[in-house]
Amino acid sequence: MREKLMRLNQQRDDIISAMDELRATVEREDRDYTTDEDRKLDSLQSQLKSVDRQIVSEKAMLNCNGRQLSQQDAATIITERAEAAAGVRRGASVLPVGADGPELWTDQNNKFYYALAPRHSLFDHPNTNVSLPAGCTRQNLRGSFGRILRARVTGNWRGAEFEREIMASGSTTDNATGGYLAPNPVANWVIDLARAQSVLVRAGARTLPFDASDLRIARVSSDPTVQVKGENDAFSDLGPAFDSVLLVARTIGCYATFSRELIADAPNAPEIIENTFVRALANKWDYYGIQGQLTAGAEPAGVLTMAQANVVESVGEPTWADWLTAMKELMADNEEPLATIYSPACWLDLQSLLVNSETNHYATMPEPVAKLAHFPTTQCPNDYAVVGDFREMLIGIRQDISVEVTTTGGDTFSKHQVAMKAVMRGDFALTRRTAFCRLSGIS
Repeated sequence: MREKLMRLNQQRDDIISAMDELRATVEREDRDYTTDEDRKLDSLQSQLKSVDRQIVSEKAMLNCNGRQLSQQDAATIITERAEAAAGVRRGASVLPVGADGPELWTDQNNKFYYALAPRHSLFDHPNTNVSLPAGCTRQNLRGSFGRILRARVTGNWRGAEFEREIMASGSTTDNATGGYLAPNPVANWVIDLARAQSVLVRAGARTLPFDASDLRIARVSSDPTVQVKGENDAFSDLGPAFDSVLLVARTIGCYATFSRELIADAPNAPEIIENTFVRALANKWDYYGIQGQLTAGAEPAGVLTMAQANVVESVGEPTWADWLTAMKELMADNEEPLATIYSPACWLDLQSLLVNSETNHYATMPEPVAKLAHFPTTQCPNDYAVVGDFREMLIGIRQDISVEVTTTGGDTFSKHQVAMKAVMRGDFALTRRTAFCRLSGIS
């Protein structure tokens, strides 16, 4: 069965190569497609869709057949550990791609991309091309990010033989600045852990891995209008309006310092390093995805700064009525309000609402608001909140994580420290702006 999956993946690569070669020929000769070339491209696209369906089905069968009574599904284990580390409330188990797979998107060149829901693991993404050394499982990746960093700093790979084998397999490279790219399995592990801690992902945002400097996909900007017409009258052109979503690979990173004694001596140093980076990455995602300003075209735009179809302004002292108003605005656009994000200060104000100012007589949260998933976070400014269907947010990511370390930069040499900078690239976009309502002016 695994051999069949390998053949299908090779077949998929061959089809994509043929499509790319055909497109390159037409672009190089600066001409339109011939009739035969159009037919060939259509045929290749149909073949690609068929192979993708077979790959998804084959992966689902592998996940089912490979599960033993004493061992949980690896995708579930990854998310369970990430949720436990993040203190996330347990929900439905993660389902492997194929049983309840991610949405399939295409760009302007009809290339396929998969949008992962929170329940999906990046490891089960059909295009990740992740391979592990023989005899190793994804559970062995716990702490790998930190073990590689420690080994690179100390030069001692004892206890990191698994990681050394991955590094030697060709799945990573050193870069020009003296750093390295985290191997694909390790990068995917870290990204999955960060997704489990991200407020935006927990609220429903989907993750869209892509492999170019930017990605443009179509979206519906307004719904069609249903009409009634008289006999022999014409329908008006009130169909859906389309525009596009552009995801740009912007650099997102974090910087941390550790004592060299910790790196060299502490037995739990790899887990500490990994958890530190995961928390920092999740916080950066939430900061940019919620309040990013798109400064000078470098910082991603967050949901609070993107153009909004629905707003509740000048809230003042917040009450549950403001959230009901926001939900009404969303429902008027046929959207489904599912979650709300606000600051801890706003959370305290809402939880402290009193009935007629009577001491300890707290106001009851209205049932519709109580049904929302509530996510207080320090990454949301105190004067803002947002209500919406966060499934309509895309977090685009490039899966490469570039790591650089130094023991001489700044004052790390005098303090006997190690400084680590880890960066990846990504962006944020809303597939339906009407699915969000911003509350502003909260005091």
